[in-house]
Amino acid sequence: MSVKFWLSTTEVIELTGAKSRAKQLKVLEHLGYSYRVRPDGTFIVPVEQFTMTKQKEYAMDFNALG
Repeated sequence: MSVKFWLSTTEVIELTGAKSRAKQLKVLEHLGYSYRVRPDGTFIVPVEQFTMTKQKEYAMDFNALG
């Protein structure tokens, strides 16, 4: 099983609705998504910002109060 760290090119196009790099970056910024620019000028969009983490549920224990 491989771990996926960033969106594929196709997924970025689907998310942004744009094919050009400049438009994709503009849409990502407008939507508030983070991205990282590589030294060669290409960019990646980390997937962890799209995964929802389940909040920990807490329960009160009043047994010690008598």
